[in-house]
Amino acid sequence: MHKVLIALLSALLIAGCADSFEQKVVEVKFINHTGYPIQDITVNAIPVGDLARGSASPYLVFARFGTDTGMPDADFRGRVGNQLLESTSRYYWCGTQKAPLAPGRYEVIIELVTLSEDELLFDLRFVP
Repeated sequence: MHKVLIALLSALLIAGCADSFEQKVVEVKFINHTGYPIQDITVNAIPVGDLARGSASPYLVFARFGTDTGMPDADFRGRVGNQLLESTSRYYWCGTQKAPLAPGRYEVIIELVTLSEDELLFDLRFVP
């Protein structure tokens, strides 16, 4: 009886501690679908480096990563050629649809969108 009680208590202790081992951070991989190499990338002030055309970053750890209407809401910046570009999320200013991304692993596609003749922006989308 004593061994059964110890086994039961051990099982409860292990089950209770399992939650503390779950992933508590957001990991994001960025995939370059722009058709161009991107240099000097930063995401939310975290240096990422360069991404060749068609390549992907390793998973990067973020303590917090936002969304707006289901889209990545990050301060994404980088250079294409000699032009410093920002992401379309700079226009996500309303705030009513903003939410933190739940802990886990995500992949984000980077594309280019033309806002005007002389303004290109990065457009970020989650991989479905």
